[in-house]
Amino acid sequence: MNTRFDLIVVGAGPAGCAAARAFALSGKSVALLEAEPEGQSHKRFAGEWLHPQGVDALKQIGFGSITSLKGRPRGRGFVVYPGHGESPVKLDYVEGQLGLAFHHGDLVDEMRQVVHETDRVTFLRGVRVVSADDFGVVLDTGKRLEAKRVVGADGRSSVIRRSLRGATHHKPISAMTGILLQGVKAPYPDYGHVFLGKPSFLLGYEIAPSTIRICVDVPLKYKAEMKDPEWLISAIRDTLPPVWRQPCEDQIRHGHLSWQANHFLARADY
Repeated sequence: MNTRFDLIVVGAGPAGCAAARAFALSGKSVALLEAEPEGQSHKRFAGEWLHPQGVDALKQIGFGSITSLKGRPRGRGFVVYPGHGESPVKLDYVEGQLGLAFHHGDLVDEMRQVVHETDRVTFLRGVRVVSADDFGVVLDTGKRLEAKRVVGADGRSSVIRRSLRGATHHKPISAMTGILLQGVKAPYPDYGHVFLGKPSFLLGYEIAPSTIRICVDVPLKYKAEMKDPEWLISAIRDTLPPVWRQPCEDQIRHGHLSWQANHFLARADY
């Protein structure tokens, strides 16, 4: 296997796949490294709503097959529910612009497939990077790959960031839980729904036909309470549209929640 490349990208999520594809199209040789083995599930709760600018960016670097897939919910804007009995406010994207909604894992699968078929990209799965420097990366096998540039797209616990900047302090802000509802519709199809209420705000949107994702942001002052399903149900029930309430309660009581921590990390340069 070749050990020298123009560019090494660590992490094959959406950002890593996009970077690898863009540099390869410009004529660079790219190694795309992903720690997750082939076939391992990555159906985690992560970004699922892409704004129009993101859709356009994907098209520009050859991911048009993903953005044009029929049946995938389109993002036309947002509907804000102020609460207190006030009518919802519809906020459309600029005319002609469309976003995209999807299950995060589906987007990752499809982008990886496109990159795998891209000339000048060497896509390696099940490869774990342990350190990086100005000239490349070292794998957990002890093998070294060299490149003129290394792109760290390996998430919040980035090995690349830690190698180049040392330890960084993440300030926790809140926790967010994702609740998936099957067999229900959105009050406003192809729109994101923002609800101002308790414990903070809620966001709901379709990620597939008759499949709704509800995101609940929970401030850290409720750290103890958020572990109690009945507290969470009570906190959000009256904020949700009636059609979502019972399915949401059922999912919470059965423990079908995906939690993610929200942190603030100050920008820094290497």
